[in-house]
Amino acid sequence: KKAALRCKKGACGAKARRAGRTMAADVGTRQFGGIILAGQSSGTGTLKLSPGGLSWRAREGSRMVEVAPGDMTALEWMRGAKGQQLRCSMRGGTKVKFDGFKDVDYASVDEYAALAGWGQTLQKARQCARGWSW
Repeated sequence: KKAALRCKKGACGAKARRAGRTMAADVGTRQFGGIILAGQSSGTGTLKLSPGGLSWRAREGSRMVEVAPGDMTALEWMRGAKGQQLRCSMRGGTKVKFDGFKDVDYASVDEYAALAGWGQTLQKARQCARGWSW
């Protein structure tokens, strides 16, 4: 029998890689509070990353957004209105944007996306900072 790895916040990802196992079942979840669903007036909520995908739930009300890993086509990290923003592109051209991350959250989200088995890597998107603002 192989001993199961128990991780706290994905800290033992290197151990699992050395053991030749995937971490999709062992990574657990990560939560980020104070996240805004960008472009929609839903207020703040909590974004949860899990091996089953992304899920955002409004702090007040019953609004919920879920994205399955099979529906994701790209994950991008960029500067947003309220800090940093995670943009998830999905099949069919739909994009869901989560705003309100801190700069230090990039490493955590990037590591989780790699270990969760979503099939996507987090890319830093370049934004135009010069030019005309029509």
